[in-house]
This record gives sequence, C-alpha cells and structure tokens, in this order.
Amino acid sequence: VLQFDSDTQAIQFADRLMKYISARDVYLRGLVAEAEGDQARAIDAFVESARVSEDFTPGYAQCLTLASLQAKTEPARARVLLQRLVQAQPSRPVARELLKRLFGASDSENR
Repeated sequence: VLQFDSDTQAIQFADRLMKYISARDVYLRGLVAEAEGDQARAIDAFVESARVSEDFTPGYAQCLTLASLQAKTEPARARVLLQRLVQAQPSRPVARELLKRLFGASDSENR
C-alpha cells in the first residue's frame, strides 16, 4: 500500500500515474497503427506518448530506434523525428544528443 506524507504528494502521484496510463494508451494505439502498416500514424502516437508522460518511455525509445535505422537511408526523416522528440520531452537529453552525433546539429537548431 502506498503511503504519502501529505495530500499534495498523493495528488502529484495520482497526476503522474494518470499521465503514464494516458501515454501507455496512446502508445498502444501506435502499435496498432504500426501493425496495420500505417507508419506515420504510429510515429505520431509514439511521439505523443512521449509528450504526455516523462515517465512512460517506450514511445520515446521506439522513436530513437526508428530514427537510428532511418539515419543512413532517410536522414531528413530521421532528423525531423529526433527534433519532434526534443520538442516532446525537452528535459530528456537522448534525442538531442543523437541529433548532434548523427547530424552535427547545434542546440539552437534542435529547438
């Protein structure tokens, strides 16, 4: 059983949990879209799941994998995807670092 020192902590936890569940639901819709062959809709859902919750990371990770795979064959698409991730979760450095490593992008270009 969870115990909190204050009502504020309980409310904050409940808020984070609801965001996590919402992000999971968006991510699952993305997996369905991917299974149906709709890659664009899947990517939109994965990015949205990253935006909705900082705690739910599968969508963010999925996009990093896709961008890494696209970097050689479709660099423009990979770059856009990484930029979208930076916008979705500016506090998480991985997409920004991958952008810089793959494309030499500066911080000002990523925002």
